[in-house]
Order: sequence, then structure tokens, then C-alpha cells
Amino acid sequence: MDRLHSLKVGNREIHVLGTIHGLVSEKKKVRKAFKLIPDKVALGIPPEDLDSLKNFDGDIPKEDFFRHLENYGEVEIPPPDLIEATKICEEEGIPIEAIDMDDEEYARVITKKVSIWAILRSSRKMKKLRKREFDMKMPEEFVKEWDEEINSVKSFGRVEEMREEKIASELMKMDGKILAIVPYQRMEGIVNKLKIKLENHKK
Repeated sequence: MDRLHSLKVGNREIHVLGTIHGLVSEKKKVRKAFKLIPDKVALGIPPEDLDSLKNFDGDIPKEDFFRHLENYGEVEIPPPDLIEATKICEEEGIPIEAIDMDDEEYARVITKKVSIWAILRSSRKMKKLRKREFDMKMPEEFVKEWDEEINSVKSFGRVEEMREEKIASELMKMDGKILAIVPYQRMEGIVNKLKIKLENHKK
């Protein structure tokens, strides 16, 4: 699937870029997307993470996902694509907003939707993933495979769908030319939900 998707309704333009958080090479895709000259940038991350990006100081330990991701290129934490986006926005005076669930909302959703048994199943899957050897040639393939394994526990998959719905709904509230930078593994779901909302908006 293409990395950048553009949707238009009236005077509203929504450009959705899916990036692989962690890969240094993703900065190039972010810089290229800014050639759209957006009125506003929306990041598919919690508001708390946006504050951390703006005030980051020090190193963050790499999780298992990022250690596997290193097979596909140089990896840095915090994700270089997000750092690059916030940097360009500050330099160009472009408003930037985080539009994923905040920590409190996410905690409520997890508590409501995910049982202790689902958490135990997910934990077992994580242990297996740590030891697994991935032979995908492209980072996009690896990211999708990892995501599918994690969300094969249905309740966690439903939580991710709710995140996609949240992000799509927030984008629909915005006007002008919007550049949305979202996790690659959530991009397809977000774009599909946006298409449905945009079709309903036309009726």
C-alpha cells in the first residue's frame, strides 16, 4: 500500500502519511510530505508523547520491536520521523497537534475491552516474538507481520480499531490542508475509516 494518501471534500484536504516509527530513513519521507505546504500537522500519537518530543532530553531504551527493526536500517528512539515533523513545524510556524487517545482515555479503553486472559495471551505472544527470526525483505512487511501477531488477540485488535476511529474522527474536525503522520500499521485502517466518513459527509 502506498505511504501517502490524499482525500478531498470541499475546501478540506487530508493527506495521510504512514511512517515506520524508529527508522532513521523515514525522515526523508516526512520532509518530502512537507512539500505539500500543510496548514496544520496532525500526529497519530497521544498528546503526552507530543510534549515529550518537544522537550526530549536523553536516551530511551529500545523495546523488542525496535531491536528487530534494526535489521532494516538504522534505528533511533524517539522516532526520527516524529522528531523531524516537530522540528519542521517549529521552524516554519506550522501548528501541530497530537490526535490519538490520551493516556487516560487509552487506560479506560484497555480496562473496559481487554480481559486479564487477553493480557496473558498477549504476554505469551510477546515472548515468542522476542525469539522469532523475521525474514521479510522490506520493513513494511515486518511491521505489518508484527502488528498482526500482536493484534491476533481480538480484544487488542479492537482497541487498535478504536484508536483508528479516534484519529479519523479528529481529522474530520479540521479544516484546510492537513498533513497527518500516523503509524504505518494503522494507516490503512485510518484511511478506510476516513473514506467512509467523507462519503457520509457528501450525502
